[in-house]
Amino acid sequence: MGTRDTDGEPADAALGARRTHQVHSAAWRRFRYLIPLCGQAGSSLASLAVGLLLIRATAPSEYGLYVLGMSLALYSSSIQDGLVSGPLIVRASALAPGGRARYLQWNARAAIAWWLGLAAAGALLWEALELRSPSLGPRGFGFATAFAAVGWIAWDLQRAQAFALERLDRLLWVDLTYIAGIASGCAVLWTADSLSASAALICVGVAGICAWIAVAPVAASIETKVSRLRRALVYWWARGRWSLASSQITWLQSQGYIYLVSALLGLEALAKVSAVRLLFAPLATLLAAWTKSALPRLSQCAAAGQGPEIRALLQRASMLLLGTLVLWACAVVALSGWVAQRLFAGKYADLPVLSLCWGVAFAASLLRGIWQTGLRAFGGFAVASRIAAVAFLVSASATCLGALVFRERGAVLGVAVAELTAGVLLARTVLGHCQEQS
Repeated sequence: MGTRDTDGEPADAALGARRTHQVHSAAWRRFRYLIPLCGQAGSSLASLAVGLLLIRATAPSEYGLYVLGMSLALYSSSIQDGLVSGPLIVRASALAPGGRARYLQWNARAAIAWWLGLAAAGALLWEALELRSPSLGPRGFGFATAFAAVGWIAWDLQRAQAFALERLDRLLWVDLTYIAGIASGCAVLWTADSLSASAALICVGVAGICAWIAVAPVAASIETKVSRLRRALVYWWARGRWSLASSQITWLQSQGYIYLVSALLGLEALAKVSAVRLLFAPLATLLAAWTKSALPRLSQCAAAGQGPEIRALLQRASMLLLGTLVLWACAVVALSGWVAQRLFAGKYADLPVLSLCWGVAFAASLLRGIWQTGLRAFGGFAVASRIAAVAFLVSASATCLGALVFRERGAVLGVAVAELTAGVLLARTVLGHCQEQS
């Protein structure tokens, strides 16, 4: 009996160690999904801080100008996501780890080189137009917007690579660097009393470039051979042209209200609408974090023919994110009086009603984003572009009509109608693909 106990000790010890390792691995798998959310929440709070500083320290028209500049920067980011990042993540998920890293690194370097050239050309064009039409904005606004676009794209590229490589330590470092850059820039601008739309855009660009440099040295991050850059563009276009079309129409459908409100109601009305939307910005970044973390897993399930698993993942995500939205919207409405006085310095009124309108719009937007991610996992970029085109037509019509009849509230409800239309069409399409794989 004693001999069996003695002989069994190594086996028992090994079994205990294995069970301990399994428990730790399970705990890590649960914790690792919090890292993208924490990083995205931190970056969202940093962007929220920039917006609130501008709202409090500048005129509404200045904040409206910042919203227009950031909208153009995010437009560039949507091109990047549709043409490069999205297809790269889907393709990289099917590669071996070693080949995946080289594949992502080369494409990221080529993308940064392309965007540097495009940003410089765009900034020069804007400044040339500004000389002939000063109403486009203050001098230097085009360069500030281009700089913000490059910085934002650099940050987003590093995050996309970290997700595809499943390097959450790298993701956390990139996000922390970006947050530190925003915080430092805001502190300098506040101390120097130099807050303006252009200065805030430059702050965003510096933070994004710092996040890029924190992981990749500058000298090793820029492709210089024209032949390789041309080959990269042909490669991206072959794999991402339908994704690009879908992302562009989706951007127009979801962000077009900015230009419509600015044209129909003016910069001050745009500042009011955007200020209330700013309160819901953490939910948009939460969706972005979920999209980047879930897309590799959904792509692997689609490649393996696991349609029911995809349906279950998307349904759970819908319930979780919508539940979070309801709690958040209730908190925003309940605290709207305090927000109007303390955060917005009494510059905007009618916040409870406008907050409810944005809550409805964000509920529809979350559903659209979740099911669009599912369709991207199936490679349905062409279908997504057609759905986005329908939603864009609905958005333009509903937003214009709503803005003319109900002003700011009508414009936001027009966005909600378009997002809901896209969400329903995307969900039906994805569920059909899942049914085929059952």
